[in-house]
Amino acid sequence: MKKVAIITGASSGIGEGLAYRYAEKGYYLGLIARRTDRLIEIKNKINGMSEVEVETLICDVSDKQAIYDAIKIIINRWGRIDLLVANAGISEASPAYEAPVNCFETTFNINVMGAGYSAYAVIPHMVKQKSGQIVVISSLAGYRGLPEAGVYCASKAAVNALFESMRLDLKKHGVTVSIIRPGYIKTALTDRNNYYMPFLQPLATAIAKIVNAIEQKKAVYSFPWPLAFVVKSFYFWPRFLYDWCFAGRRNDKRVD
Repeated sequence: MKKVAIITGASSGIGEGLAYRYAEKGYYLGLIARRTDRLIEIKNKINGMSEVEVETLICDVSDKQAIYDAIKIIINRWGRIDLLVANAGISEASPAYEAPVNCFETTFNINVMGAGYSAYAVIPHMVKQKSGQIVVISSLAGYRGLPEAGVYCASKAAVNALFESMRLDLKKHGVTVSIIRPGYIKTALTDRNNYYMPFLQPLATAIAKIVNAIEQKKAVYSFPWPLAFVVKSFYFWPRFLYDWCFAGRRNDKRVD
């Protein structure tokens, strides 16, 4: 029986890269994103390189009913779900002195609510199967608040806690949960950043690492390791040292 993977945010970046990799592995794919033209292009490319079946659905993951309906269509088509990658996400600068409430709401709706809706939509089916894997693409930014990125950091910290709890609850049902916490990856999202990004990784390198971590069913995978080591250490820094290093630092972004 063919395995089935659902990937959200599949129209570019990590989601697109994972779609190609799992097509190579022979998975039937349910690809979810908001951009019709890009999903069609990706589906056509996959059809040209493999014989796997692909279902594409236009959906905003922050719309609960829409994501539930989309995932239901995919599961009804193939009768099962083996892997969910909750990848859809956004990142915007959010300096607190600008009181960015709109950014706060939009980011949490997509990064947290969207990831949660996607997972909750597949959980009943995976529990019934007594198998399956849920993967969320988080970030190293979730370890501690960073300057001018409070909204993004908070959204990833929330995702980390939510999916860690899911892992504890679902283990006895045969369902595994993996939290992927990457650093900087070269995508259209990071191309907008107008600041130094240490250990910036090519997309292909990152995809290979993510897929390997998923296959090993790692509970948490943070990479690249040198950056992950430093960022994790921030959690233990005394407040005065952390403030001295980061307070007032600016991280400008390019204009879209």
